[in-house]
Amino acid sequence: MLNLIALLCLVTWPGAMQAPASSQKIVISPQAVPSPAFRYVLLPPLKDLNTGNAVQHYYRCFSPDAMYYYRQPAFYESIKAWLKTPYEQAARKGLPSSSQLKKTNDLGEDEPVPATREELSTFQQSTFYDEIDKAARRTYAEWDYLASMKEHGMMLQLPDLQGVRLLGEIVQIRARLAVMEGEHDRAIHHLQTGLAMAQHLNQANILVNSLTGIGIARNMTKVVEELIQTPGAPNLYWALTNLPQPLLDLRQAYAGDRLAIEYLVGDPKQLEERILTKEEMNDLVQKKLKQLLRMDGLVTNELSMIVLKEYPRAKTWLLEKGRSAADVEKMTATQAVLLFAMSRYQILADEIAKSFTMPFSERLAFAQGFVEKVKTLRVQQDMSYFLGFHFIAYYPNVWVAAYDVDRDITLLRCIELLRHYAAGHQRKLPASWDEVKDLPIPVDPVTGKRLTYQLVGDHAIITLDAIANSPIARHARQFEIYLK
Repeated sequence: MLNLIALLCLVTWPGAMQAPASSQKIVISPQAVPSPAFRYVLLPPLKDLNTGNAVQHYYRCFSPDAMYYYRQPAFYESIKAWLKTPYEQAARKGLPSSSQLKKTNDLGEDEPVPATREELSTFQQSTFYDEIDKAARRTYAEWDYLASMKEHGMMLQLPDLQGVRLLGEIVQIRARLAVMEGEHDRAIHHLQTGLAMAQHLNQANILVNSLTGIGIARNMTKVVEELIQTPGAPNLYWALTNLPQPLLDLRQAYAGDRLAIEYLVGDPKQLEERILTKEEMNDLVQKKLKQLLRMDGLVTNELSMIVLKEYPRAKTWLLEKGRSAADVEKMTATQAVLLFAMSRYQILADEIAKSFTMPFSERLAFAQGFVEKVKTLRVQQDMSYFLGFHFIAYYPNVWVAAYDVDRDITLLRCIELLRHYAAGHQRKLPASWDEVKDLPIPVDPVTGKRLTYQLVGDHAIITLDAIANSPIARHARQFEIYLK
C-alpha cells in the first residue's frame, strides 16, 4: 500500500547527476495556423463540460473487468514497452503477437516485447475506458483526501494513485493510436482528456498526485510531438499557446503536503494545548514518527538521542513562548522537543512558501540557496529540524519537473511557428526569429528569453538551454528541425 512517505522516496535528491546534452531530429511539413485560430484546443472546451465531480468516473474504471488486461503482467509489460518504442516502429502493422515472441538482454534475461498496434487497438476499445473521457469533462475533481490527511498525516494511504497512473497510460495509447490512424480530431480529443486529467490530479492537495499529473502531461506532449510530424496534421500553435502557464500550479499540492506534516503527530492544536502522558507520547512515536525517522536515515531509538540533545533548547523556547515553568516541568521531554521541532518546521515551510510569490527564475535561485541552507543544517547535525526534512528539501526538484513540461510546450509552439512560416514562405525556414512577423515568438517560461535558433544548411536547430541556478542539474536539449 502506497503512502505519502513511501512516494516521497521516489523524488531524487537535489544536485545529483549532470546528463549529457541530447539532440533530437524533428521532421515537419508546412502548415499554416487554422482559421478560426481556436479550431483546435488542447483542454476540453466549456461547451463539452458537465457540472460534477470527475473522480467518481475515474474510479469506475477500477472495476475488475476494466482492469482485466492490467492483471496480466506479461501483457502490461508489453504495453509499457510499446509506449517507449519509437513512433515509426510502434506504428507498424502485421507484427507477430507479443505473446509469441521472446526477447533477451545481454545477460540472458527475458525482456518485455512491445505489444502490436492491433493488440492495443482491441485493448483500448473497451467501453469501460470511456469513463475517463467523461471524467475529463467534469468541472472539478474532489479526491476527498483532506479529512484523511488530518487523521493520518504523512501516513495517509493512497491505494488509488497507481490505478489513476494506469488510466493515464490508456489515454496515451488511445491518443497515439489515433495519430497513427490519421484521425487528428480523435487524437486531439484524447489529448484534451489527458491534459484535463493532469489538472484534476493537481487538485488533490497532495504532491505525489501532482507528480503523477506532471508525468501524464509530459506523455501528452510526447504525443503532440508525434502528431505534428504526421501528414496533414493541423497546426496547434494557438492551441498550445492557449494552455495555462504554468500548466500545473503546485501551490495546492504544497499546502496539502504541509498539512500532512503538521498532522503527522495528530491534531497539532492538541499537542500544543494538552500535556500528554508518557504512554501517549510513546504511542505517538511508535505509530506516527517511526516511518518518518527511518526515511531520514534514523531509527526510532535515535529519537531519544535527539530529545537528549535538543531538550535544553526546547525547554528554553517553551518558556520564551510564555509557557509556565510548571507546565514545562510536567511535559515529557519528547513532547517538548516535538513542539520545538514543529516550530522549526514552520520556519522552513514558510521559507519555501515565500518563493511562490516570485517569478520562476527568481524562485529557482532562491530554492538553490534554500537547499544549501538545508545541507548546512545536516552538516551541523541540527536535529531540531527533523520534521518534514525530506519533504522540504525535495520540493524545488518538483518545481523543475513541472516547469520542464511548460518548456516542452514552448518548444512545440516554436516548431508549429516554423510550420506556419514555411507554409507562407515557399517551404523555407526563417534565417532567424526576427524574420517571423505574424506570430508572437514563444519565450522560455524559466528565463523569459527566446529559445536559441539557428539555420544550418537545410535544417534549423532550436536549443533549450540548461536551467541556470537549478537545484537539479538539467542538460541542454537540441532539436534539429527538417522540412519534408
